Amino acid sequence: MFIRRGFQIAFSAFIVLLLLNQALNQHLENLIAILLLIPALMAGYSAMTRLDFVEKPAFLLAVTILCTALNLLLLLYVALHFQINDVSDPLNVQIKATELLHGNQNWHSNFDGGQEYFYVYANLVFFTVLISKVMAFAQSVGLSIQLALRLMNFFLLAMVTIFTLLTSWRLSKNIRAIALTAVILLFYPVMYLYPNMVTYTDTWAISCTTVVFYLVAVGLTSQRRLVVVGANLAMIMVYALLYAIKPNMVILLPAVAVLIFMTFFLKMPERWRVVVIAFSLALGVITATVATKSIASSNDYSQSAQKKIALPATH
Repeated sequence: MFIRRGFQIAFSAFIVLLLLNQALNQHLENLIAILLLIPALMAGYSAMTRLDFVEKPAFLLAVTILCTALNLLLLLYVALHFQINDVSDPLNVQIKATELLHGNQNWHSNFDGGQEYFYVYANLVFFTVLISKVMAFAQSVGLSIQLALRLMNFFLLAMVTIFTLLTSWRLSKNIRAIALTAVILLFYPVMYLYPNMVTYTDTWAISCTTVVFYLVAVGLTSQRRLVVVGANLAMIMVYALLYAIKPNMVILLPAVAVLIFMTFFLKMPERWRVVVIAFSLALGVITATVATKSIASSNDYSQSAQKKIALPATH
């Protein structure tokens, strides 16, 4: 119970911190508008909760379905119409992915005229190869490459909404909590974070992270050991993909290490679940490290040339 409640609190704090981060980065007039809007929303919510039909499951289910549908339509519009900058990391990746698609495996690309782009940002090699495979699949089924990339981004953004709702349900089993989650997602869609969220590694990272959160929730709450094992096996692959695309997501490992310390120190009965989760995440890092090196070398990315250049592990 302690672990489950702790994960609920952490998951809620994650959403609240995102909201606070956005509020602190607003201009003064926007911040004033937000501060004026919050009391109005609180008053409206208080008035609604006094209505008899608001607490009925049928009404809450209707709110959940409506808010989720509107959220997905908004994400679809953004994914289909978002334009990347002429000079940006997402564009550089797409250019190189297109070159890979046409057989050019020379990674010495100087997009800004002054640096070996993929040897300075070596963490983008796997992601670029992945995008080139999406392009190749689009060509094989007769689909426009740009449309395929936009649909891919929509699918990833939609996964954030879907798996956030699933995580909320898994942790609460309460239709009211699901309805509130759907309302938050409608008024705070994922692409509000910043533009790269729609076209870049961040799209994959936030999507895979919500899947990892869901699998962790399953691992902590399921009473069937077979389900727990299946969730952890899936977590290995999802976290491997997440780590391969966004190496700084290794931050999840020390977070789970702290959780292990808490469970053993407090002698919680759920500690075996946390150990299994930590083991799965560690295997995910190992899987990603081995796989990305193999994929990079098979696409003629020279590891020896990479070592000659001082490069960050991630951007």
